[in-house]
Amino acid sequence: MMKKIALLLCLLFSLSAVALGQKIFKDERYGFSMQEPENWMTGDKKMITENLGKLKLDEDELAKLIKSSNGSYLLTSFYKYDPKTHAGVIPTIQINVRTNPTKTFEQFSAVMNNSMGSLQRIFNDFSFVKKLEATELNGAKALYFVGTYTLTIKGNESTKVRVSNYSIPYGNYFFQVSFINELAVDEDVKLFDALAKTIKIGR
Repeated sequence: MMKKIALLLCLLFSLSAVALGQKIFKDERYGFSMQEPENWMTGDKKMITENLGKLKLDEDELAKLIKSSNGSYLLTSFYKYDPKTHAGVIPTIQINVRTNPTKTFEQFSAVMNNSMGSLQRIFNDFSFVKKLEATELNGAKALYFVGTYTLTIKGNESTKVRVSNYSIPYGNYFFQVSFINELAVDEDVKLFDALAKTIKIGR
């Protein structure tokens, strides 16, 4: 009986691992990888990223690339539905790389804490579900928060949006991974949490 239970648990674990998806998004220039959401659309920026990935860039050139994009460079994005045909809020994942002016994780935490106020200036009703806190992703130190805000879709039509965000410092830059979905529809939250656990930093 115990052997049957152990075999069943093993089978269920294997099936759940396969269900997450098989493709890995990897940017070797900056040292970031994450499992891709299965059957989601990839943003057009990925084509640019893949082409740039063929080039060998040193640290100064990588920094210039971020600077030329106003301090934030989009590595890739994923959409659950086609933005051209789907109305309403589309569950989205965005992965950006930004300039990191700090030298230690403590300094990075302080800078990020100070920047949290800007969210409430941009979105009048922004509120934290989970305030900024330290966490770890496969050995990499990171900061994590969850918030909600109102997004206007068409005219006066609006809806509540949930954003969960990871900021991961890595040398002279840091990765910002944002998972966005409609607050009333929580079916993607478990997927977002599972994908975050596949994030790996380092070349």
